[in-house]
Amino acid sequence: MNNLNSVLVEGVVTGKRIGAFGVQLDLESYRDSEPAETSRFFVNVPPNTRLASVVGSSLEVGQGVRVVGRLSGSAGNVVIVSEHIEYKPVKAKPLQ
Repeated sequence: MNNLNSVLVEGVVTGKRIGAFGVQLDLESYRDSEPAETSRFFVNVPPNTRLASVVGSSLEVGQGVRVVGRLSGSAGNVVIVSEHIEYKPVKAKPLQ
């Protein structure tokens, strides 16, 4: 049971720095199987992770991303130390 600290998040890239990026998650709460409210949560994937520097250069703001890893950080500052990153391909812009 070494993987007690394991998380998978899917969201949208909100910003990029050198080798790092932020992910916006939309969290929905339900009441009687109907969505009650949606709140936003932001998670950082820091530059010291082994995958963020490689994938960070390929990501664009607004692009869908899935990050698998473990939680780290301190109170009020949640980061994900990534083990696996997937991202949706960017649609080609039409030529003019």
